[in-house]
Amino acid sequence: MLAALSSFVPAIVLTFAAVAFGCCHARTADQSVAQTAASATPMSEPRHARGMWVWGTSTRVQHDDALPALLETCRMLRLTEVYLSINGVLDDPRLPAFVEGLRAAGIRVEALMGEARWYQAAERPAMFAKIDAVATFNAKHPPGFSAVHLDVEPHQLKENEASHAFLPELAFALTEARLRAASFGLGTSADLPRFALDEDGPAFASAVPRIFVMLYQLRDRSSSWLVRASRSVLEHAFSGVPSDEPGELVVALRVEDYPETLETMLDALDGAHGASLRYGGWAVHDEAKYRARR
Repeated sequence: MLAALSSFVPAIVLTFAAVAFGCCHARTADQSVAQTAASATPMSEPRHARGMWVWGTSTRVQHDDALPALLETCRMLRLTEVYLSINGVLDDPRLPAFVEGLRAAGIRVEALMGEARWYQAAERPAMFAKIDAVATFNAKHPPGFSAVHLDVEPHQLKENEASHAFLPELAFALTEARLRAASFGLGTSADLPRFALDEDGPAFASAVPRIFVMLYQLRDRSSSWLVRASRSVLEHAFSGVPSDEPGELVVALRVEDYPETLETMLDALDGAHGASLRYGGWAVHDEAKYRARR
């Protein structure tokens, strides 16, 4: 399969290949998920992410030019990781080569998943099943995904529009997801709206090691305002959290919020927060919109 892959992975793969990022311990394909869980060591999380959400994987794997195009995006923005949607594609025989092509280029890959109701106790088995499916994929196709990336958005539900009472339950669900993923040697990241961190930041900082704050639609689109807003979130998220407790915050921006100045804004984040213990880098939503902008 990798031999076939080499026919369409462009030369830019070679420029990334020397870069190494955290990965799960390699396992033989015939190992059971149970054996994997018993021997796994939780992933160490990278510092200063340069990430991007990648949707529509089930369609991308159908086209030979999709991987080269994605790698070109990674080169343009100097990305170090992507969050690859896995809905309806984990059993696709073309996915292993796609993931391996990214990893061969030095790109860390997280399995992007999520449903708005996964925070509810009755819906958590579905979340666990998806995490288990990623672990099964990794056991068959090591090293596979480095982490699960949870995009659980209860605030999108009509019943939660006027209330944030769901936040404690969401934090608990994310904690359970982290523990489940760690049993397979997988890291955990989670996307969260700003209000969740403003209102209950330490709970979420304790729930998952990598928080992604979706810092969208700021009233002022200047770099100074972005730095100010992101600094405020960093302070709220880790207020009272001991400095020796692991945890980082990645700042997520949308392409449509900064159609002409995105790269400037990303540089401003690094310049302002690069020395901060809790700053975990930046991420862009999303790859399709970024390419359309070009």
